[in-house]
Amino acid sequence: MRTILLFILPLLFLSCSADNQEPDDIISNMNVSLKTSEDYSYFLGQGSDGSDIVISRKPENATLSEIIERTDPNQLIYKYTPASGFTGSDFVEIRHPRAMFDNSTADGMLILRINFTVE
Repeated sequence: MRTILLFILPLLFLSCSADNQEPDDIISNMNVSLKTSEDYSYFLGQGSDGSDIVISRKPENATLSEIIERTDPNQLIYKYTPASGFTGSDFVEIRHPRAMFDNSTADGMLILRINFTVE
């Protein structure tokens, strides 16, 4: 009985972990340095209406953090502007369907984490 318990307990702890990442998700990290007076733009994709793309974690020190849809050409762009006078580290997490990222039929999401260093 004790042997069975030693085997089952670790499995129980692993299965109860609070991780909201699915097996097919891809996590991508980017590091960006910019000055307090600069804006940052990142091209997210083309040909989508953007309804599947969400900012899942907003930066704490930003005056602007949004996804902009351009119609000519049809592009989705993430824009970030640091708060006035802010220096330090900040980050944003953006989630969008993996198929939009790598043209696959795989389920799952691309979780893009952009780490900002503002000087």
